[in-house]
Amino acid sequence: MLQKALEVRGRSTSDVYLEPHELMSVESQMVRYRFGPWDHRYREFLNILVAKGLAAVSVEGRKVVISITDTGSRVAGDLASSVQFESHAARSQVLKRHLDLSATNLMNFIYETFPEVVSLKYNAPIPT
Repeated sequence: MLQKALEVRGRSTSDVYLEPHELMSVESQMVRYRFGPWDHRYREFLNILVAKGLAAVSVEGRKVVISITDTGSRVAGDLASSVQFESHAARSQVLKRHLDLSATNLMNFIYETFPEVVSLKYNAPIPT
């Protein structure tokens, strides 16, 4: 979906290289949720990041704000500079550069670009 999203925005996909195993890995499986694609493990992952001091969660009115801590930023930098996470770091930079949208704008973009997601029932797996 990243490649299609970049193409729709008129951006190059040359910086995006996916290993064949990544296309069908457990990490690429998502379901249709209230506002777009979701993985129910996100809440667990977020709790682990918070428990390790890598992320913080706060509430501002009706909005839940997730932020990275200084420790999280240092760890992310260390991982990004390691060979094992090189491709992930490159994709993260592509996302930041071309798809750095507010939550509402991202949801609207997903619904416009991937109408097949909108037609699914809640919690239905999104075909890869």
